[in-house]
Amino acid sequence: MMVYESFMNIECAFRRPSIGAPRLVGILILMSLTNLSIGADYRVVHCPQGCPISDAEDNRLIFRQTYALSYNTKNRAPAWVAYHMVAEGVGIATGLPRGIIVENVSESTLSAKEFANLEKRGAVRVQLAPLVNFAGTPYWLSSNYATNSVLMPSALANGAWAGLEWASRNLVARQGELYVLAGPIFKQDIDGNSSQLGSDYSFPDSYFKVVHTISGEVSYFLFEADLPVHVHHCERLATRKQIQEATGLTFMPRFGNVALETLDEKLGCL
Repeated sequence: MMVYESFMNIECAFRRPSIGAPRLVGILILMSLTNLSIGADYRVVHCPQGCPISDAEDNRLIFRQTYALSYNTKNRAPAWVAYHMVAEGVGIATGLPRGIIVENVSESTLSAKEFANLEKRGAVRVQLAPLVNFAGTPYWLSSNYATNSVLMPSALANGAWAGLEWASRNLVARQGELYVLAGPIFKQDIDGNSSQLGSDYSFPDSYFKVVHTISGEVSYFLFEADLPVHVHHCERLATRKQIQEATGLTFMPRFGNVALETLDEKLGCL
């Protein structure tokens, strides 16, 4: 596994990031780790209960001011993105540019042209760590990086996925902060099959999102790629076991097997 680090989002202790901090230029520093599971020993502000653990050998960790992610070079997509939402960080993104920024992280990263060509085939580019969630910070531009992007059917992007985004921001406005883990699921990782969208790119078969608080309230969601636009996000509630089996990831490892209270009702799922 390779780790790319921009700025110091790996902390010696948990702390809330300063919204008014001066803007820093992110310089990617390359480090090598001998085992993916070592990443779980880092204390990362975006995943206070431990970042997802995987045995995949094709993943590269990237740390930025607003999120952390694991990029899968085989799938040409992030395996997961983790971010910390705070009320004062959410802003109005209407006038902010959303043009994709391609980093020199891996030759497997989709180019702007490849994203555009794939979008013509019925997909839309979705930021797993959405720009609007950080529009009130100096670091909103990092949401535009290609490694934070995934292709998603427009019906899902504008339906249940967007509904959960809205519910999460609404909850943050009420209680101040949330933590989110999100990513695509490629069936090929489980059984060798996948929906092909291009000759060298496989369209995700489904998507997951985990919304939790630092104290342990958590809700899990699993969205099939072909989900109709009218489906409500609450209809896609899942369990930790279901998502871990679907992704091959271990979520929030510091919680272990402790039974956690849900955020379902606070996210509008009565």
